[in-house]
Amino acid sequence: MPFIILIADIADIDILADRKNAFAEALIEKYWLSLNPQPVTIIFEKNRNLPDFITGSSGGIALRLECLQIIKDVIKISGPIVSTSATVSGAGGSPVSIAGIPEIIRNNVDIITAVKENLGGSASTIVDITRDMPVIVREGKVCGQEIMELFNQLQ
Repeated sequence: MPFIILIADIADIDILADRKNAFAEALIEKYWLSLNPQPVTIIFEKNRNLPDFITGSSGGIALRLECLQIIKDVIKISGPIVSTSATVSGAGGSPVSIAGIPEIIRNNVDIITAVKENLGGSASTIVDITRDMPVIVREGKVCGQEIMELFNQLQ
């Protein structure tokens, strides 16, 4: 499965992606910059100067603005982070605590950090905006229909 790149600031989009459009701006405003940010991952066209290994030779790059402050702080120091979910592909469900992370993952990572905040328990909704019509790649916490309604409002 392709990786998601976690960013701490929307300015990172301009470094990693090409062609931010009106729909991207609407998604960012509604789901990333609101008072109650939501887990939405946006697939942009990747910056053509990025090496292919970052995106698996795909023309797109999946970005999500991190909401958890401790992770944002790490990203501000390290730069964008190549991420994956704390789940096994196809297993269903997302953990809400470290104990809920599958053992195979816990045993094969360098570090796990306990935080006060709940891990969420919901996958991010992934929307591909690299085409004329957006595609809901994965429906997570945010309903795909809600995202498509936002798109239709902009038409």
